[in-house]
Order: sequence, then C-alpha cells, then structure tokens
Amino acid sequence: MPDIILSRTGSETVSEEARKALKDRSTAVLVDYLKARLADSEDVVAFESDGPYRHMVRISGRSKDFLTIWFEVGDRTLSYECYFMPDPEENHEELYRYLLMKNFEIYGCHFSLASDHDVFLTGQIPLEAVTEEEVDRIVGSIYYCCDAYFKPALRIGFASYFRRRESGADSGKEEPGEGDATGEAAGQPEAVEQSL
Repeated sequence: MPDIILSRTGSETVSEEARKALKDRSTAVLVDYLKARLADSEDVVAFESDGPYRHMVRISGRSKDFLTIWFEVGDRTLSYECYFMPDPEENHEELYRYLLMKNFEIYGCHFSLASDHDVFLTGQIPLEAVTEEEVDRIVGSIYYCCDAYFKPALRIGFASYFRRRESGADSGKEEPGEGDATGEAAGQPEAVEQSL
C-alpha cells in the first residue's frame, strides 16, 4: 500500500505516486524553461543539472558580472537561491536594515543570511504553482534585485574600502564582490567584481 501524504490544506490525501508525478512535472517545466532561455537569450550563459532535481542557470548581469541561480525541486516545493554578496566587513546593522526594507518590495524572493554570513536571495513556491510564467517571474525578480541592490549593498557593507579606493589608497586592489566562477562566495573583501 502506498504512503499517504496530506495535502497542503490537510483536507485531502495524495498518494506517493501522485506526489512523484507532481515533482516530475514541476521538474520538467523548470528544465524546459531554463534550456529554452539558454537557447534563445544572450544573457543566459550556462545551464547545468546536479542530479534529477537540482538545476543551475548562470546569467550575465549588469551590476554583477554573473548571477547563478540554483533550483531544487523538493517533495512539496521548488526552492531557489542566488549568491548575492560576501559577509560585509562593516555596517552590518545598516546593511541588514537596507536589505530587510527591500524584502518588503520584492516579489518571489527575499534576502537571507547563510551560516557564514554571506548574503543570498532565496525563496520557494509550492510545486502546484510551478509554471513557465512563474519561473520566469522568479528569475526576473532575482535578476532585478541583483541589478538594483548589489552596488548600494556593497557600498554599505564595504564602505571603508570604497572610501580608500575613491581617495586612491587602494588603486591596485580588486573590489569586493560576487565570488569565483562557480558563483560561490570568495568570502574576502578583495574578491573580484569587475563591473563596479
């Protein structure tokens, strides 16, 4: 006898086979959307899968050189995350206040802190809500947040660096930023961010 799983409302039961079918349908919608964007958009530069339910898309940015969004299809939700910036050197309270205020304005994602204090954009939606249009809105929202809020956030979290740079004291050093080519944080204020 298959396992019985309560639905989100608790009013009906869903068999494990039905839950797996929903997970597979959601995965197919996500993968088809990401592959189509890779084929038809100059800004989408990579798509990779890390197992059947974990997928990554890498997009050229304007404020950041690249943004990497990881999607994971779970039993009930589609979760996603995008590295935003390294742990700030200073002005933590001011930066977190700024990001929390932006959380109020944005759709489909929110700013979050990882255990190492790096900042990510994260979110999740129920599998029932996974459509090509909704995935497009999520990708667009994450892209917008990186484009609109990355430079102001860096200037708050690395204010001393930018003051030294503007005065010419750090003219030979690299800027704080987005991390290495995998999209993971370098975790150092000297991490490369070419487009500032």
